[in-house]
Amino acid sequence: MSDSRILIVEDDPTIALALKEILTSSGYDVTHRENGLLALQTFKEEPFQVVVTDLEMPVMDGRTLIENILTIREDTVIIVQSAHEEIPTIIDVMKKGVYDYFIKPLNVQDFILKVKRATEAAELRVLKQIREKEKILRLENQMSWYKYKEKASGGVDSKDKLKFHRSLFDSLKTNFSQGAGFGMMVSLAEMISISPKNEKNEYLISGEIIELFLNNIKVTERALSIFSEIDYIISNSIPMETVTVKEFYEFVSQIKSDVSKYAELKQQKLILSDLKLNFEKQILEINREFLQKAIVELYKNAMKFSTKNSNIISILEVRDSRVNFSIINQSITDKRGIIGIPQEYQNIIFEPFFRLWDHIFEGYDTLDYGLGLTFVEKIAEKHNGNVNVTNLIDHSENEPEIKVEFSISIPLKQA
Repeated sequence: MSDSRILIVEDDPTIALALKEILTSSGYDVTHRENGLLALQTFKEEPFQVVVTDLEMPVMDGRTLIENILTIREDTVIIVQSAHEEIPTIIDVMKKGVYDYFIKPLNVQDFILKVKRATEAAELRVLKQIREKEKILRLENQMSWYKYKEKASGGVDSKDKLKFHRSLFDSLKTNFSQGAGFGMMVSLAEMISISPKNEKNEYLISGEIIELFLNNIKVTERALSIFSEIDYIISNSIPMETVTVKEFYEFVSQIKSDVSKYAELKQQKLILSDLKLNFEKQILEINREFLQKAIVELYKNAMKFSTKNSNIISILEVRDSRVNFSIINQSITDKRGIIGIPQEYQNIIFEPFFRLWDHIFEGYDTLDYGLGLTFVEKIAEKHNGNVNVTNLIDHSENEPEIKVEFSISIPLKQA
């Protein structure tokens, strides 16, 4: 869960009381301090993710407080409140890392909206820090896995790997086309075979069996379609178009809107990081059709395996000449009491037909055959990119919380 604690720094008791009542009624846990020095002492004892501060105060003013807070914890989200005549000062402190501001007299709805956005931004910043801390451990873990796979495979070259993948999927396509592996279809066929017959030796089949059979035909067709798409991606080059990172952000934003209906199944909220100014200057190559399917699959996995009433955070950023898109959820607990992805499974989660859960998730319009992430991985590889699913440990709460990050990374195109 996101941190609902907010520190208000205001020397005017009337304004302070009004701010506290507004935020408390909106569900926030508010702490008030009447000057910068007291606020700084409180912050040192227990840092807040969000701080709302006045600029002109006795003992220690807002500018000095802001500098000290950002020195202690640079990811703190700060909102400044001030009077109209102090706008040049606000512009100056905004350059120092202040997130937002509001002008007195207070507009209640505007203030609530700014605080809501600030808490979302704070959660995004915390998650980014968590990801950085996990990065080294993740890379070490992956390197060990790659060495193991290389040793186990005897150092096979890329042509042999391609031949293996094609052989695997050709075999599976044949088997599934013949009905093998679809337990429900087999069961329905057996039920039909023992159904009574009329005097013309025609089977008397109930409407319920026919309906189940027709529904499972649709499932079978979808499964075969996935096999065909994976086979196509493995065997062929796919057309690419050049887009700016801004256009890619808009593309992702539209996908988020399209899949938001699935978030309603568990009353979840999808949040996307802000658009950055430099996104318009950088470019990459994508295949919209396949990349959309990959991102939708990642979103659906994040929603399926996230708790009810949780925030699912999406972060799009450019780093190390790559575009990184991550979806971070609050993981559910499996039947063994494990939260997140068990360490022993983190490197095989993309293997074909590997399923962490044997549970079928209703309402998400997905095939639970353990092929979704394999499909995503093949799409990422065609973009010269990679995909990862890994645990993150969030220490920002009183109790450490395990979250799961689904991420896809694509290189920028060099100008």
